[in-house]
Amino acid sequence: MPDPRIASPLQQHSPDLDRPTRRMTIAAEDELAAVPVEQRALVVRLSQEVAALRAALDLSRHRIATLEVEAAVDPVSGLLNRRTFDREVEKAAAFRNRYQTPAVGVLIAIDGLAAVAERHGQQVANRVLGTIGVRLKGVMRSCDVAARIDPYQFALVLWNAAAVDCQPRLDALRAAVGGMDRLLEGRVAAVSARIAAAQIQPDETPDGLITRIETLLGARRRAPRG
Repeated sequence: MPDPRIASPLQQHSPDLDRPTRRMTIAAEDELAAVPVEQRALVVRLSQEVAALRAALDLSRHRIATLEVEAAVDPVSGLLNRRTFDREVEKAAAFRNRYQTPAVGVLIAIDGLAAVAERHGQQVANRVLGTIGVRLKGVMRSCDVAARIDPYQFALVLWNAAAVDCQPRLDALRAAVGGMDRLLEGRVAAVSARIAAAQIQPDETPDGLITRIETLLGARRRAPRG
């Protein structure tokens, strides 16, 4: 049984609550009534124009937000682009410098895909790149960031990670981008991936980080395969 000491919502509602709104409406009507008749049409038209301008401004803001998202995304892979990745590296370096928050930069080089594009067309290569983007998203944490920074190279920022103990995550990334040659529908091509990672240092620049990891990728290319 309801507690009689607690009023129901209908009982709690009072017409007095609507009085401020009604008073504002009446005041606006009184102000309009005080305007000479020949000027009322002008006031109404100006009010309508202001409302239309506000609606246009809201639409412009929405379009700007949409363009900002599109400008940050690589349309082929669906991942972020190089410029957005650079900003993420700068943020990670600043966090490392100020809060000692660790983060790891990762590069993934896709070998053989340039030959696929030359032999079978860029559309075939783009299909592989799009699949790589989907697979990387599938194994990333929500806090991590992935980007396509070159035609056949991807980069990631792994937050709250140390290079010495992120091998399982690198293995997951390697598995995600493996088997790309099976997407070529019987076309003869050898597509493989090389992955390397490095700790993001305080105040490190994006170019400096990429150069360091590319050195490791070069060592991966030269290393004999067992």
